[in-house]
Amino acid sequence: MKISDGNWLIQPGLNLIHPLQVFEVEQQGNEMVVYAAPVMCVNVPGSLIRLYLRCAFSPHRKVLSVCGLSIFRGR
Repeated sequence: MKISDGNWLIQPGLNLIHPLQVFEVEQQGNEMVVYAAPVMCVNVPGSLIRLYLRCAFSPHRKVLSVCGLSIFRGR
């Protein structure tokens, strides 16, 4: 991705997944793990919800590094 005039330019062929509902946030040392779904999950059976895992960490004060996105496979 590149930034132009403060906006993200999405490369052709890529689709973005925007989390709409966060289920859980965990702190593990200097890392933050977010479990989120790309849909609102009101009146949706739990077995039909696909959760995505996003992790971020802070290597230095006031710096946030975001890790890749993956599908949550269970614990």
